[in-house]
Amino acid sequence: MDSDKKIIEKKLLFLDELEKFGNIKRKIKKSNGETESDSEHSWFLAMFVMVFKDEILETGDNLDYTKMLEMALTHDLPEIYAGDIFPFEKGFDKAAKDESEEKAIKKLYNILPEKLQKRFFTLFDEYEEQKLVESQIIKAIDKIQPDHLNLIVKGENWKEHNLTYSMLVDYKKKHVDKNSFTKKLYFDFIMKSAIDKGYLKKE
Repeated sequence: MDSDKKIIEKKLLFLDELEKFGNIKRKIKKSNGETESDSEHSWFLAMFVMVFKDEILETGDNLDYTKMLEMALTHDLPEIYAGDIFPFEKGFDKAAKDESEEKAIKKLYNILPEKLQKRFFTLFDEYEEQKLVESQIIKAIDKIQPDHLNLIVKGENWKEHNLTYSMLVDYKKKHVDKNSFTKKLYFDFIMKSAIDKGYLKKE
């Protein structure tokens, strides 16, 4: 059994590693022209959950709000070691991505004291398995947030990567459709606005 001192030291070491999360850059630019980091992306997901808390909780019975916030903040932590992989990049290999992230999460979470380690591993497994409604909602928001950011930058990232409405929907529909609110948010607001404003090509 670890002493209280050892437990605190392990938690601090884990937080030392989390600092690197802000250094992982995604393929999406923000309104200031800089590239979004993983930590900014995860923070924005958590804010989506907070801002749309009422709408989200109305879609299911006894949804665990805290779990959703925790998943939003931790879902991409494997990328501290595995890096961010853009799903629309040529040669994207989901199996290789999953394998790399599995190794990365073990390396990262093994830093933690045993009790907290179990909690973090459980969150990771629940998110990956996509059986819980909470995990499905966070996965959906994870797909919605980049396109919301694209609205802010007037479609700049879509144009840079030659992405169309059809390409985005083909990839994201299975996730956003699992929850009535995320489906409405994505199609009736985000994507409709993108098409109406001419930021995104239909085909």
